Amino acid sequence: MNFSFENSITCGGQLQLSALHRAPDHPHDAHIADLAQPFFLAWIKMTVRMAPNRSTHPRFILLALVLLALLLAFAALQKPDPAGPNAIPDELGPSLTYEIVSRYPHDPTAYTQGLVFHAGVFYESAGLYGESSLREVDPQTGTINRQSRLPDAYFAEGLVLLGGKLYQLTWREQTGFIYDLDFNLLNTFTYPTEGWGLTTDGTYLILSDGSDKLT
Repeated sequence: MNFSFENSITCGGQLQLSALHRAPDHPHDAHIADLAQPFFLAWIKMTVRMAPNRSTHPRFILLALVLLALLLAFAALQKPDPAGPNAIPDELGPSLTYEIVSRYPHDPTAYTQGLVFHAGVFYESAGLYGESSLREVDPQTGTINRQSRLPDAYFAEGLVLLGGKLYQLTWREQTGFIYDLDFNLLNTFTYPTEGWGLTTDGTYLILSDGSDKLT
């Protein structure tokens, strides 16, 4: 953070600190300078006016410079590390576009939360309390080939296929369901968070609870 001053001492014995210019290296620097500048200017003018005669001015100017040095030291200590964990990268990556290549019919009442395409069909997890289900859907016609409804107390969420089994999350119930591809319920599992999205790296399940953490 760099500062420069324009100043003059008038015949009346008043120090005029007319401008405090800053060249901030970081937005935080500008914030510190904006907060400190009016207080610093007021202090300088007040102390100079209080001087009994011109010969004492250097003492007050020295005090002002000491105050400035302390201010700069404080700003340096408060300046966030640009490489810290909360730093925003300069390059967030290339801008991507998309192209619609196909359109498929779909049940407009289905509150889709998870979708898997496998062996020519969609496996869909549809949510809402009292309406949640697991569905096998024909992509070409939108026809529901088979469906397994969840108890009304569950809100279905993410869905993934791993090792020939379908894993389905629920929202706030901290319960997941495991099915075979014929929709037979094989088992359940639990997790300590909300369930939102679900995917896999081919070995493990990767769960999103809606935060910035994946588990």
